[in-house]
Amino acid sequence: VVDALTQELAEWAWAHKHTGDKGFKTFKLHESIQRLNEILADTLSDLDGAFQVWCKPYRPRPGFENTPDEKLGPDDVVNDFTIYVREEHKKAVPLYLYSGGETTLIAFAFLIAFWTLADERGQGTNLLLLDEVVSALDDRSAQIVTRFLDGLRSRGKTVIVVTHSPFLQDIKLDRTVIVTKTKGISTFLVE
Repeated sequence: VVDALTQELAEWAWAHKHTGDKGFKTFKLHESIQRLNEILADTLSDLDGAFQVWCKPYRPRPGFENTPDEKLGPDDVVNDFTIYVREEHKKAVPLYLYSGGETTLIAFAFLIAFWTLADERGQGTNLLLLDEVVSALDDRSAQIVTRFLDGLRSRGKTVIVVTHSPFLQDIKLDRTVIVTKTKGISTFLVE
């Protein structure tokens, strides 16, 4: 795992020696993660301002958590894409320490952030298809996602949601399709 960081540092040093810059691969990685973190911050401010989320392509080994990034060496880190979360005034911790509902809300923020990033890079789509997006969320978080989805619609995005949840009834929908199943036959009702 550390070998990948060592290779990245070696490529950076080679590129700096031969081209005078920090190396295209490293720059692109850090530039992309920085932009993803910016989009995540924007998305979370629209969703739930209590959370802050950011990513790093590594995490410090135990004992090196308080070492500044610029002083970390290859042996001081684990080359692991780590997602950090801070809720209000709590200490920042890796995402895997959060509960299922909180993780689902943050995963939704990531989905929107990657969707936005793809759109910025010219590879995105105006369509977002979601299946049971609020099913693992508590009432408060489900309402947050519902308001956010309604905001996407108002910005001209096409959102298709498959759900059994009553929360999404609060969204001003352009069209509703109700599917019922009787004796193995599905019937579609367009409202």
